[in-house]
Formats: sequence, structure tokens, C-alpha cells
Amino acid sequence: TTWQVRVVDLAGNVGATGSQSALIDTVNPAQVLTIASISTDTGSSATDFITSDTTLTLTGSLGAGLASG
Repeated sequence: TTWQVRVVDLAGNVGATGSQSALIDTVNPAQVLTIASISTDTGSSATDFITSDTTLTLTGSLGAGLASG
């Protein structure tokens, strides 16, 4: 996608046209996040990921590495 702009002052003087090109990536990366554990799980089950602790540490992994950029 290319944008073109120009400046017009209050007196009507028109400046040179400038342009800028950009690639707009609209495709989300296919990432899967797996949560392995939550620290200090204060719920009734240690595996349901329900807790009232407000200072949690989540441990998990991504299905693939993150892309650069």
C-alpha cells in the first residue's frame, strides 16, 4: 500500500507530494500457547488453573518460535 501526502498552507501554497509505502500484514501467526502450571494455585484443584492469587507466575511453552520483527 502506498500513501501520498502534500502540505497546503493557509495561503493555499501547495508543497511537493511525498509518498510512503508499507506492507500491511493481516495474517495472524499460527501460535499455540500451552500453560503447564500456575504458581501458588489457591483453588480447590491443582490442575484447573483457577486461583485467587493476584501475583501469579505462569509456566508454559509456545508451539513454535516467534518470528523476528
